[in-house]
Amino acid sequence: MHMAYRNINYSANLRSRASVEYVADAIIIEVKPARPWECKAGQFIYLRLPELSHTAFMQAHPFFVSWWDSKTLVLLVEPRRGFTESLWCYVKEERTKKTDLIAIIEGPYGKELDFTEYETVLLFATGVGIAGQLSYLKRLMEMRNRSDTSTKRISLHWEMDNRGEKYQYNMSTTANSQLEHEDWVRKKVQNLLDTDMDSSEDSSKHVWPFFSLSSLSDNI
Repeated sequence: MHMAYRNINYSANLRSRASVEYVADAIIIEVKPARPWECKAGQFIYLRLPELSHTAFMQAHPFFVSWWDSKTLVLLVEPRRGFTESLWCYVKEERTKKTDLIAIIEGPYGKELDFTEYETVLLFATGVGIAGQLSYLKRLMEMRNRSDTSTKRISLHWEMDNRGEKYQYNMSTTANSQLEHEDWVRKKVQNLLDTDMDSSEDSSKHVWPFFSLSSLSDNI
């Protein structure tokens, strides 16, 4: 009953849906729940996509919520084996950048870690593992804009691989002709930075750079 309530809104004639988009090296899933969800940083959900295969209804897979707003939960997924490989192939066979599917979601699960008492926060991620850290970055910068945190600086160290070669992440990097997950993350981060810059009436109060991002070498 709880699962049905979460995913079906009879009064509004809505069901939870998932918009699945494949990029060059990842899958971006935008889930629109049938009812509003309250999500926190570091939380994850279980996702089922019944239309994916005959047995997909029985398969629930956990994914970190990378981004969210009042109507949408966004999941950044790396295609591997099993469910994610099947999803990757399904979307590519549809021959469209985005595919809309019925979704069944459970959660959110997990407890948000409280970093608000720390003046400096260090975050580390590798590849698509940025999905778990991006939510904390979003949460901390939103709280900073409301003056609800003591955090003055965030340093995010992200090891990335671009066609087999590590490279330095640059906010001014030109997006590739085919969107990769690094570019998607870059745009989200830039949106947060723009919001942070615009939210302060007194620029002298800024501790800059509040946010910094760098790559990790294999020698570290």
